[in-house]
Amino acid sequence: MEPRKGARAYQKVAVVSASPGRILDDLFERAILECERARECIGNRDTSGKAKAVAKVIEIVSTLQAALDHSVVPAISQDLARLYGFVHEATIKGSARLDTASLEHAERILGILKSAFAEATEIVEKESR
Repeated sequence: MEPRKGARAYQKVAVVSASPGRILDDLFERAILECERARECIGNRDTSGKAKAVAKVIEIVSTLQAALDHSVVPAISQDLARLYGFVHEATIKGSARLDTASLEHAERILGILKSAFAEATEIVEKESR
């Protein structure tokens, strides 16, 4: 088996077998890292790298937004949708204006959400034991 095919197969198994909490944690972590990378690329005048990083942040945030189930807890889903919308807008603004402060703000919001979901996951896992 080619190394790339093996790596892809491993990643697929890891995602399929991961808990929802783990998947969320990984998505938030990747979005945060891509925000950091976008800021670094702005500083280095690497427009191509910035565009790739921003596209990844937008893709992740859009995925999180699309996964919201507004029928379960509508108020929380609406709040999360607004936060994801804010992160999306801040990321676009940061990219378009080469504004690292907007990207830092998006990164902070993602970090807060990551922590909140990790705490909630921990509570749910403890209660289900």
